[in-house]
Amino acid sequence: MKQLSSLFFFFLVFSPTFAQKEDTWSIKVYHNTDIYNKQYINATGERNESVFQANRFSLAIQYHADRKFTHEIEVFLPETNKSADELRFPFRHSFTENPDYKVSVDAYAVRYEVIERISRKNGNITFHTGLSVNPFYYTITNEPQITFLYKERFTNFGFTVALAPHIKFHLSDRVRLNVNIPISLYTLRVEEFKSDDPRVSGPSKQEQKANHRLLPNVYSLRIGLSYQFN
Repeated sequence: MKQLSSLFFFFLVFSPTFAQKEDTWSIKVYHNTDIYNKQYINATGERNESVFQANRFSLAIQYHADRKFTHEIEVFLPETNKSADELRFPFRHSFTENPDYKVSVDAYAVRYEVIERISRKNGNITFHTGLSVNPFYYTITNEPQITFLYKERFTNFGFTVALAPHIKFHLSDRVRLNVNIPISLYTLRVEEFKSDDPRVSGPSKQEQKANHRLLPNVYSLRIGLSYQFN
């Protein structure tokens, strides 16, 4: 929350310096509803859990370069020291399910989107389409709860590309309500594994692998309320 407040303050103070005479910028708050899956790996195999959540918020800054195109940077609320059940970052995660380990997750993500208006203003409604890239970084730490086990750390980073139809409601000259549904097209994720076990050496001590997924099963409904400054 502290990082998000600092970012909000930075753009509030410095954004006017980026705007030209005919350009405008906005601040937007998103309420996100997400559907995705979590995978839990245990001694007997694995189980998948479908997650529905409607309690995730994010902050976005918009720069309106002209009447047709808008550039948006959305910051996901950072999550630190979360358990597997508490994590709200929408992604297909895999967790170790073992009572001998305590799972702790830190997650950070942003989204950059170029939004094009594809219709003329019809009353107080306009239609848009957006193409976005969503870089992410998160770590999963398995902390042993008994003496003869050792800490394991999974570091994940990558990006998701998505296409989103938008409907914008012009509530006043400065206030807008935006409803959009990002459709994830492609995800690249690189996972690095590191073990503190002194008995393990060589490539097994630290491994790296890349995963590609077309049309990942992650769905979100974003409702954003924005205020335009110029």
